[in-house]
Amino acid sequence: MIFHSLWEPTQSIYGLRRLSFFPLPLMDTDMKRMFTHSYVSLTALGRWHVFFTSELKRLAWQHKWAPLTTAELMTYRGSLWAWQRFEVTTRLLYWDESHFYVEHAFIAKYRVPSKNQVFARALAQGVVRSAKTVLRPPVIFATLGPSPALADLPARTQDDIAQLKKIAV
Repeated sequence: MIFHSLWEPTQSIYGLRRLSFFPLPLMDTDMKRMFTHSYVSLTALGRWHVFFTSELKRLAWQHKWAPLTTAELMTYRGSLWAWQRFEVTTRLLYWDESHFYVEHAFIAKYRVPSKNQVFARALAQGVVRSAKTVLRPPVIFATLGPSPALADLPARTQDDIAQLKKIAV
């Protein structure tokens, strides 16, 4: 994902990213439905994609920065099936003094043509790690301007962020 992202055009770190997949039988699924750990693995790829296609790409590569997850809330609404094409959308929502927050959605066409359905949603809390230490978001994102306002996010997302802050050590 890192090498793939290096050749993509640079985008705003706050932009929506899309990655397309399909679950492989016996790799990502039992014989029919996608495993829960496969969802989590794909959210990690989404975060790497955001990080390495943003304005931070050059700095991250030079200083060996990597995004790490400290907590994640996952909500499942349905099962993705083997061979069913879907997208993982990822976007940076917010950052504060200690963590950044990224939202993921697993979206696929559902039986009715042209109807998209969200099969799972994840909200991840993370930090950026350098070779020697954990970097604080104000240090990383200062060049990109101020953090989006928490008050501008939906109430459910604000509640989820509050839950993640309680979990963080």
